[in-house]
Amino acid sequence: MRKSGGFLFFVILLFVIVPVSAEMGYTIHANVVGADVFFGGWKAGTIDENHQLFVPWPEGSTIQKDFLAITTDGYIEIWDELEMPWAGQIEDKYYTLYPLDKTQTIPGDIRLAVKPNGGDLYLRKPGGSDDWMYYGPNYGTDYIVRYIPAGTYDLLIREPGYVPVRDTVRIPSGGSIDQYYLMEEGEEDVEAAALGAYQEVSVAPTATPIPVPEGTLTASAGAQSVWEASLDYPFYCTALSPDGSLALAGAGNSLNVGPGLEKTGELYCFDSAGNNIWTQTTDGSVLSCTLSDSANIVGVGTDTGMLYSFDGQGTPLWKAQESGSVVDVALSADGSYLVGGSSNERVYFIDSTGTILWNYQTNGEINSVALSADGNSVVAGSSDTTVTLLDKTGNLLWEMKGSGAITSVSISSDGSLVAAGSETGKVYLFDAGGAMIQEYSALGSVSDIQVSSDGSVVGVATEGKMVYLLDRFGSLLWEKSTPSKAEKIRLSTNGESIGTSCMRFVYLFDGSGEEIWSFEQSGRIIDMDMSADGSRISAGGNLFYYLDTISDAQGSVSDTESELLSESASVTPYVPSGSMSDETSSKPLSSAQTAETPLGTGIVFGALAVVLCLAGGLRKK
Repeated sequence: MRKSGGFLFFVILLFVIVPVSAEMGYTIHANVVGADVFFGGWKAGTIDENHQLFVPWPEGSTIQKDFLAITTDGYIEIWDELEMPWAGQIEDKYYTLYPLDKTQTIPGDIRLAVKPNGGDLYLRKPGGSDDWMYYGPNYGTDYIVRYIPAGTYDLLIREPGYVPVRDTVRIPSGGSIDQYYLMEEGEEDVEAAALGAYQEVSVAPTATPIPVPEGTLTASAGAQSVWEASLDYPFYCTALSPDGSLALAGAGNSLNVGPGLEKTGELYCFDSAGNNIWTQTTDGSVLSCTLSDSANIVGVGTDTGMLYSFDGQGTPLWKAQESGSVVDVALSADGSYLVGGSSNERVYFIDSTGTILWNYQTNGEINSVALSADGNSVVAGSSDTTVTLLDKTGNLLWEMKGSGAITSVSISSDGSLVAAGSETGKVYLFDAGGAMIQEYSALGSVSDIQVSSDGSVVGVATEGKMVYLLDRFGSLLWEKSTPSKAEKIRLSTNGESIGTSCMRFVYLFDGSGEEIWSFEQSGRIIDMDMSADGSRISAGGNLFYYLDTISDAQGSVSDTESELLSESASVTPYVPSGSMSDETSSKPLSSAQTAETPLGTGIVFGALAVVLCLAGGLRKK
């Protein structure tokens, strides 16, 4: 009996601890009803009237990653790579399909690595009838050349002292290819030498404004928006002056640029009444923009490697060209210095005349940069897991390795506190000397991080559907679960107002974590910014919005919002089950609560089985 009892105990334990089957997969959310969804090469279904489709992960599959495609007539296809979720886990993925001009072809990318020293990349249509087109230098590490019109090309790579590399490559429509080349020492041939001098980074100051049409201001349609504006191109980024008097919106055509068309962008400047006071055209889509504290200097970075500076009236002050995509920019408080972070793995530091004072080479693509108020401290986060702090002369003060790519960095105004977040969910806090104050583990990859100007608190937004507020020593003040991944976070000067964007919503919390205001639009919020006192927010997606967080903060929320935040309400399109302000989330939720799985339940029952079996054995004795 003792042997059979032990065997029975073992069987029961296996049954309750290891789930027999647990449904897992992804709920795909998209803005176009009827769009076809393909997963793993097979059609999974179509987006329903609720703008969603559940895609199960194949039961018993050992594949760790597989491809998802969303396609429909008249829109640009979407491609993504999804990872196998945990057993019993259903994740939400949100996508926006953009209209397609059928006269255009969806561009593709090349991920290029050229050893030992990199080289200049040229492409042309095969056959030699067209001229070679210069696509920029490669610095010897992985470098993505984006937005190349789809098709077959002759490829040429040049580097002084090396034999040119020649190849034929095919750029897929909407996809990418990986190319690796090892160059041999030697001389250039006649054709390569005829291309002339090698390309260099250049600075080209200009003195006259560029005449461009103004944006179109539309009547307010949102219950909580002061005004909203439609833009000529898809929206990318925004910046708001500390007093809320000026709002910038960056846009561009890179999502649907085709053969023979140039990538171009526009930077719009609106006043607080919604008047489009000036607009400037840029070379490439505006990926990042920023304002000085007095709003008299504007900094801009584009996906074609352009850096621009304008004054508060829109007059161009200078422009500079580099080789990658400028993914992030920051200004000193008075606008005297601009720092730009590029996909070419370099940090650029530029003064008010447009002179590149220095550039610093890292070992990974730059994802985020930040600058202290006086411009004396420059922090950069890169894909090679490194947080780097430099002084205004370009000297390395310190660098620290994290866990996974560093996705976002921030610094207090006085430079005394540096914060960084990684794709593995790690949050790092450092003092000015590089000593680590705290390492905090968040749920999901860190989407955005910000230190309040006074350095008192740190806000964190993650793809794990969480928002955190930490004090300057890394202790958790509160955390909130969100309906989908939290993408942006902004803090008031003293950290008493915390704004965050989450798919089609913008939320505002007070310093204790209580939700005091929210805003809803029809599509995903791509970027947002907030005034120094938290009273105004600029945000963009399908439209560009200027929001007042004060007038509705003490009043009742709209009917739609009430339904969304009600525990008993049905799920609204794009919003998964759960809420940010129902009774179950009125106090901070722990990471463990938000990540509960059937495995955890099984372990609990397994433990009960052990206790019962042991108790039975004791009674028999």
